[in-house]
Amino acid sequence: MALTCTSEGFYPKDVSVIWWQNGAEIKESMQTVSLYGANKTYKVQSSITVPGKIDSTVTCRINHIALQQPKESIFNMNDLLKGMPSLPSISGPTAQIVLNTYVILSCASEGFYPQDINVTWLQHDRELQGSTSDIHLYGQEKTYRVLSHIIVPARIDSPVTCRINHIALDQPVHSTFEMNSIVKGAPSHPSVYGPGARALLNTNVTLTCTASGFYPSNISVTWWKNDTELPIPKTDVNLNGEDKTYRVQSNITVLAEIDSSVTCKINHTALDTAIHSVFNINDIVKVGRVSYSAIIGTVRLSFGGLLLGVIVFLCYHEMKTKINIEKKTEEEM
Repeated sequence: MALTCTSEGFYPKDVSVIWWQNGAEIKESMQTVSLYGANKTYKVQSSITVPGKIDSTVTCRINHIALQQPKESIFNMNDLLKGMPSLPSISGPTAQIVLNTYVILSCASEGFYPQDINVTWLQHDRELQGSTSDIHLYGQEKTYRVLSHIIVPARIDSPVTCRINHIALDQPVHSTFEMNSIVKGAPSHPSVYGPGARALLNTNVTLTCTASGFYPSNISVTWWKNDTELPIPKTDVNLNGEDKTYRVQSNITVLAEIDSSVTCKINHTALDTAIHSVFNINDIVKVGRVSYSAIIGTVRLSFGGLLLGVIVFLCYHEMKTKINIEKKTEEEM
């Protein structure tokens, strides 16, 4: 920082100018003495370059034969110094947060002087209310640091900006926190369905598994039949609607077999453990034409049962008749 000290109107020409900073004499200075005005008195001009330090004072002391004691002027560097704030740094939760829950974001900037600073939080170009800020001394250079906090809901595609303005800046500086980096949404419980009409036994059927409401889009869908993983399902992930979560639909083709179950298993970063739904093939399978031999066998079985019943009935009837005749004979005697 360049400082200049001037004094005029003295005579004779000899004059002494001494500089001091915080009680220590500054040896290096440039001094010129020249005539001043028509009365042929003199003017002195002395200049120095010193580092600009907060809470530092510089004294210019002049002594001359016409003075009973030296005169001095004191310059307070705080009146002129300014320090630029650093680019704001925003921090948030280190772990992913469930969609639409509230989170605390913090914005920090340091190295500025003087203390007065303005911190504004913005979302979708609208100023957010309810922030708190704390300003304190920062480091040995006696500049300042600001730390500001705000509470906002964790929403998809809703970046939050911290903007800082200060007298040392030509224009405000800002940083933006991408909320998408910490948001997660759990998928709904999977729903599995098959064809609308029943399928013939041992024919191919296509099953569909759906789940929605998850974020981010990465999701794992696997199919299992009787505890064996099925290969190569067809899986599509698409936006689910205005909330910008996602929906998954996965299809698999399997053989319709009696007493067979198919499981759709879903895993996602928002889940602690995988979730699944089971589809029972018995619910959609039907038996087609019954074979001729089966029909004949059923008829034979039915006829045999009828014949046995007739024989039993005749034996019972003959025995009962014989007993009645014996009773009647005994009564007549």
